[in-house]
Amino acid sequence: MKNIACLFLIVYTHISVFAQLQLHTNAVHPNKNFDLASYNSQDAVTGATDTLEYFFNKHYFRNPTAANANLNFLSLNQPYNGTISITHCGGIFLNTNTITVHGLEGIVIKNATAPTPSVPVRLYLCALNGANMPILPALDSVQTSVSSTTIGVWVGGNFTNPITVTGNFAVLYRNVSTNPNDTIRLFLNNACTPSSTFTPARKFGEGFGRMRYMGNFISNTNTFGTGTDLEFIVAPRVSFSYTAGIAATTNTACTNSNAVFMNTSSTTALLQNRQFNFNKFAAYWPPFNNLIPSTDSIYKWTFTGSSTGTLFTTNALASFNVPGIQTASLTVKYRKSASNAAFNSTYTDIATASISISNLNSPTLSINGAGVICSGGSATLTASGNITYTWTNPISNAASIVVSPTATTVYTVLGVNGGCTGSQTATVTVSQPSQLSVSGPSAVCLGAIFNMSASGANSYTWSNGANTASTSASSSIAGVQSFSCIGANAPCPVSNAVLNIMVNPLPNVTLSYPSASLCTKSTGGGTLQLNGTPAGGIYTGANVVNGVFSPNTSGTFISSYSYTDQVTGCAKTVTASVTVVNCTGLEETEHNTFNIIPNPSLNGQVILKNLSIGGRVEIWSIYGQRILIQGVEQSELKINLSEYPEGTYIALYYTPNGVKHTKWITR
Repeated sequence: MKNIACLFLIVYTHISVFAQLQLHTNAVHPNKNFDLASYNSQDAVTGATDTLEYFFNKHYFRNPTAANANLNFLSLNQPYNGTISITHCGGIFLNTNTITVHGLEGIVIKNATAPTPSVPVRLYLCALNGANMPILPALDSVQTSVSSTTIGVWVGGNFTNPITVTGNFAVLYRNVSTNPNDTIRLFLNNACTPSSTFTPARKFGEGFGRMRYMGNFISNTNTFGTGTDLEFIVAPRVSFSYTAGIAATTNTACTNSNAVFMNTSSTTALLQNRQFNFNKFAAYWPPFNNLIPSTDSIYKWTFTGSSTGTLFTTNALASFNVPGIQTASLTVKYRKSASNAAFNSTYTDIATASISISNLNSPTLSINGAGVICSGGSATLTASGNITYTWTNPISNAASIVVSPTATTVYTVLGVNGGCTGSQTATVTVSQPSQLSVSGPSAVCLGAIFNMSASGANSYTWSNGANTASTSASSSIAGVQSFSCIGANAPCPVSNAVLNIMVNPLPNVTLSYPSASLCTKSTGGGTLQLNGTPAGGIYTGANVVNGVFSPNTSGTFISSYSYTDQVTGCAKTVTASVTVVNCTGLEETEHNTFNIIPNPSLNGQVILKNLSIGGRVEIWSIYGQRILIQGVEQSELKINLSEYPEGTYIALYYTPNGVKHTKWITR
């Protein structure tokens, strides 16, 4: 016997609606001659009831997880023979009205990994007998196939012709693959209790109460909030009663004047052959309430008489340049929108309207004198292009009017030529006088850069040459400095403002060393106390600690002294340099008869005492320059270094017997 795996479905379902019988489908191969004579109790048959409370088009509510151990999957493939039947678990049943079934969709399959790339499936539509079993032969069939490696892919197909069935009906489901590895799976659970997860409550899963396979009944466990929601759904027909409408706002118009045409189109969606309560269907499937032309509808206007106008808008504004009876046509095309993807067909209707165009042209008017005035001023508006004129605000029949608006105003003039009216508008803009104000710092330090800003006008001119609302400046002169600004709101008079800023002088700061040169401490040098004025400032620099300069290496060093005036907040920093040298090879020796007083010397004059007559004295700079040599004629020798720079000098004393003694002199 040829192996058959079929599915028997008693349908009460949420309907997936597709206009003009368009369904999600793969290849459709009608076959009414399929032999079901071998159908018996050993063939695989099942049935189900569904609930109305699903979302649009049987969405996937949940993804299967490892926790879904209580889900039931029934596998049907070629080697299986058996009978599957179900009992419903409550809900609203079908009525017994005659309905027309156009197609089926919603097959859950699992494709084998190899070698077949897809699983072919054939669906059969059958009437039912009193025991709710299929009546053979089938009324019609459709075949489709799917390529997939996962559970949860669903497909469907259309019958060749709509099939009329009275009362309940069945769907037989057969795996027609020749590969025994190709498996078709059905997801079954009996989730008939409403879930409170959604408002209004919705039911998850199919309405299987129990199933019978190979003669044994199996009770399914309720599974809420998990699993994949897929099943057959019957697709009814949706038809549209669509009427394009057009109306002109006037029956006559002048050549080259504007005529307005209104779109009065309407559409009605009718769901035919329904086997459920329409109000409940509309309530639980909100997209059905939106079956009216959306923004995706196309409105195309065409006109005779060489008209120009808006051609692709809901309403049209047209201008005719040929006199006589002219026609305006509106073609309305309804197409699916992104928010309602179930409808993918297009519906078109055309409506026309006539209008009488005279052989007179509407006058072409112009207005001179419009522009900008200052508040309190006036403007003279003069119309041209016709013999007579009518101003609407203020009402006047003169060609020229004088207006004094307090705010920006649009003025309209009309001109009539043999019943054809032309119009023109002009705008008089009112400008308010400037309310200029300036801001900036009240006091700054000499030489500092500061910002100033102005407001209350449309344009600005500063005394420093800037033409922006904000500008920056600095001053090299101490005292009160004035900066002026001119603000303008044309054509109103300009206004002036002055900003006075106190420019504070910088403090008088000095820094000095007791000596301009010094030996390193490692070669006999010492330290220098820096002298900064005014007192209270901060000393900085290399080898400077608390105002004392104490070098360890040779070179030129720059020290800084910063002082801030506590009253004005202005600060100044000055620097001074000192040269430090290595006095290597010069050793100061002790000799009781050789003394230098005073040392250091403030005025550069020193006395060398305890000298021996016949010796000699040499004075050297620390740079190796001998600046004095003198023989010793008495025990004391006066040396004047006042003409030499401040710093450290070396005194060499040679005794009469040639012994050298060294001492330092600080000038």
